[in-house]
Amino acid sequence: LAQNYGVAEMGKDFLEEELRSLKTSLYEVNPGGCTPLPWHIDKMYETILGMEDSLRREGKKVVVVIATDGVPTDERGWTSRTVDDQFVNALQRLQSLPVFIVVRLCTGEESIVS
Repeated sequence: LAQNYGVAEMGKDFLEEELRSLKTSLYEVNPGGCTPLPWHIDKMYETILGMEDSLRREGKKVVVVIATDGVPTDERGWTSRTVDDQFVNALQRLQSLPVFIVVRLCTGEESIVS
């Protein structure tokens, strides 16, 4: 599930409502299926690239939280060295933008954690 959320974008008066909406959306997520992280990271890159000049001018960064319960896959759910390389390359490209990246592993499976 890829979502874009802004919190505190509309001012303090809407902060509680924005947080409530974010929490509701997060609690409704049921992980499963493939984990096409390279594809999602590329989409985030494209979105943030369009904001890059403004972000740099204002001295701001976008916080990107990647919460995953699985290893990176392609869109069909296959894992491979190529997909791993695409994942690393996508992360490195994203890091070239004004971002702060947080990766949350939502699993205790040793094969994924390592």
